[in-house]
Amino acid sequence: MLLLALMTVEKAPDFTLKGIDGKTYTLSDFRGKVVLLDFWAVWCPPCRASIPFFESLYEKYRDSGLVVIGVSLDRRKDILKRYVQQMGVQYVILWDRDGMVADLYNAYSLPTTLIIDHDGNIVMRRVGFTRSHARLYENTIRRLLKERCKALGRVC
Repeated sequence: MLLLALMTVEKAPDFTLKGIDGKTYTLSDFRGKVVLLDFWAVWCPPCRASIPFFESLYEKYRDSGLVVIGVSLDRRKDILKRYVQQMGVQYVILWDRDGMVADLYNAYSLPTTLIIDHDGNIVMRRVGFTRSHARLYENTIRRLLKERCKALGRVC
């Protein structure tokens, strides 16, 4: 018997938030890139553990088309800014103080991390952070960056 699996494609809902740098960011501005979207907070130990890894991914793959966006659910912007500065985070940090974007993405546990392909499709969603998550994230990002490169007609 032949079984057919129906694949549903979930488009990443668009949103606009202010960054801690004062700029306004809209997710659709990053269309054409691979996006790692991480919902987190300073008070969350697994969130803090993931930041150095996400920073290393950003440094390693940003020139290939990876964007890392951290969406903070912290209540106090001063604590958030101080923590990001202490950690030396270079990727985009947005402030979702009221949790509106987290609600849009059903990010009810932290950290919740999504990977979005260059067409704006959510290809992965994970809650928590472990070493196995780290390997899975990097493997998925490498695959999606290769797909992006081919879609752009480049030799990868």
